[in-house]
Amino acid sequence: MHSVLFITQSCAYGATGGGLGGRMLMSMLEGCVGQGLDVAVLGPKTMELPHLQQARVLDFRTRSNKFLTFLRLLSGYQALCGWREHLKLQSLIATQEYDWVFMDVSLFGKLTRFTRRYSQSRCLVHFQNIEYDYFKGQAKALPFWYRLVYWNAAYNERLAAKYAHDISLVNFEEAGRLKSLYDRTFDLCLPVCMHAPVLSQKQPDNQTLQLLFVGAPYYANVQGIRHFIQHILPHTTAHLTVVGRDMATQLADVLTPQVTCLGFVPDLAEAYAKSHVVVAPLYVGAGMKVKIAEAWAYGKKVIATTFAASGYDVSDAQTITLCDDDQLFADAINREPIGDGVCKAARQKFEQLYDTKVVQQKMKAFLESRL
Repeated sequence: MHSVLFITQSCAYGATGGGLGGRMLMSMLEGCVGQGLDVAVLGPKTMELPHLQQARVLDFRTRSNKFLTFLRLLSGYQALCGWREHLKLQSLIATQEYDWVFMDVSLFGKLTRFTRRYSQSRCLVHFQNIEYDYFKGQAKALPFWYRLVYWNAAYNERLAAKYAHDISLVNFEEAGRLKSLYDRTFDLCLPVCMHAPVLSQKQPDNQTLQLLFVGAPYYANVQGIRHFIQHILPHTTAHLTVVGRDMATQLADVLTPQVTCLGFVPDLAEAYAKSHVVVAPLYVGAGMKVKIAEAWAYGKKVIATTFAASGYDVSDAQTITLCDDDQLFADAINREPIGDGVCKAARQKFEQLYDTKVVQQKMKAFLESRL
């Protein structure tokens, strides 16, 4: 049985794409190596540790405030992983002789360099996206001090790309960017995935086309759905439901009778069951958007921008319609029939390509082939 140290800070991101992606990697690794997995969890002290059946969870949570975050970033460390956490992790890597050290984001450049230089472990870095591009886009819209975050991400990602034995990506489309930025090729593609949910038997209102948008209150989601509400939705007869923590606050000044904001909901199954179509009007960000796979998992067709669907199989018009023009987006919505809201082709595509069980088999085969 192989031994793996999985270093994760994605668990601190909650119900976001990055958070869900990190938890899925952790779950799949436990399925691959069982008790051979150690999980080093980075995050604030207030964060709850993950509960795993077989793996050992190592607590590297730390105090977090604006001053400590500034010092850590200025020193080239991560906001949730300062020099003390680095020293503890370095000691663990140097003494435990793991077969693999698996980083769940490309921001652990210093740790990747240490692993390559001072241990016999094989180091795999997972690029949830090209962080350089993501933080560069964020820096344009956020305060000046955020450029320190951008610089830190660029510095650490370059180290990670240079010193990793192996690199995994979430989609093939970012391979070109990885090559042009860091002159590296990827070794494994681990797309966004999730466990297949149980579908609700409820059906949407058949009087009006019901649209659904699910997203946390981050810039890409807020900017995209605000634009949709202001410039696309008014040209349709549909009704939009927005699900996501604090989204009502973010959208308060653009809400109309055509929009319902539910905020956080404990069970997404009902929200999906009451919708006909899921919309993903995103224009900025990076990586694969979990909301596409999630919509297909619940058997829903998606209408999205090309950017939002980056990395996905979009060859089947039954499961997704791509629109990069406001009027075309509205026209696509107006053409959708008002039926039972079930797209069997979408669920089938999810089961074939994005179900955790399928991706886990790919991961297991790769880990065994490299040792």
